[in-house]
Amino acid sequence: MLSSFLMPLSLGLLIWAIGLYYLYQKEIKKAQIIISISFVWMLLISYAPIANTLLSPLEQKYPQLQKESYDKIVPQIEYIVLLGGDAQNRTWEALRLYHLFENTKIITTGHSIHASMSDAQKAANLLIQSGIPAKNILVYNKPKDTKEEVLAIKELLGNHPFILISSAYHLPRAIKLFKDKGLHPIPAPTDWKREQGDRMFSIPDGKQLYKTQRAWHEYLGVIWSNLVISYKTISF
Repeated sequence: MLSSFLMPLSLGLLIWAIGLYYLYQKEIKKAQIIISISFVWMLLISYAPIANTLLSPLEQKYPQLQKESYDKIVPQIEYIVLLGGDAQNRTWEALRLYHLFENTKIITTGHSIHASMSDAQKAANLLIQSGIPAKNILVYNKPKDTKEEVLAIKELLGNHPFILISSAYHLPRAIKLFKDKGLHPIPAPTDWKREQGDRMFSIPDGKQLYKTQRAWHEYLGVIWSNLVISYKTISF
């Protein structure tokens, strides 16, 4: 709930509401300034170069996983972990890596608050429909967020290395959370949102706003994690 109020769109609407308040209070000068700020803010967060700039540091951290990258380090990978959140876009990378790394099993994770079927089950159904035997898929549909997914995977795999699939923008934070708990994930990014080439004269639109929101959410998550770690360090 806290993060939803701190998202770019929410902040823009809040600034606009403050301007509207001053307008009804007949403080026209203040209202003009604040409403103008909210207008410019909404333009910026819906503008392709801004959205791509925010996504770049996240999505460029890890390259797409290829088998030769890890064959020398990890002779045998037994599990591929598919994080919940966007089964439709992330599942196909699990399918690709399942055929690339032989004798592996796929772990799907993720609860769903708004749908009757969990993200984990949706991903599992897509994988089964694509030809993967159900016996090679483990469904963990209780974890509600990445933190709970970390705890579930830690209980199952312990110190064994595994491939971790998530959207490229989310993977840096996910990898950090897993490593902080002593796990050994191998990053496998997918579902890149950043477009090649910034369109300087592009028109702001909802797609760019979505990308800004995704990147902003990840940065807030990193800041929150660092604050929690700092608090624990000071307290203990």
